Amino acid sequence: MLRAPEAGLLDTALTILDRVLLIFIFVELLNTVEIVVREAEISAEPFILIGLIAVVRRILTVTAEIEQSLGTPAFEDLVLELGVLTLLVVALSGALFFTRRVASGD
Repeated sequence: MLRAPEAGLLDTALTILDRVLLIFIFVELLNTVEIVVREAEISAEPFILIGLIAVVRRILTVTAEIEQSLGTPAFEDLVLELGVLTLLVVALSGALFFTRRVASGD
């Protein structure tokens, strides 16, 4: 945050958001390990949430890289990666929905 004037406001905000999401991933992993140890049972839902957080984190990073790579050969690769990440968000969201639906017994 202290380097905001020299790095730019957008880069600083994306860095802070990236770090906060990384902290969420670690906290969720620790929580998942604690649940697995306590209940001696592995549940898919926490791992799907960790995956969603990780994908959103990568989407934010790719979005920032796309803005900086306009007109370069890397632009098309980043757009393709963004499309794949979008499909991954849809797939993980569907998996979370069905996991919760099965768990509730509907």
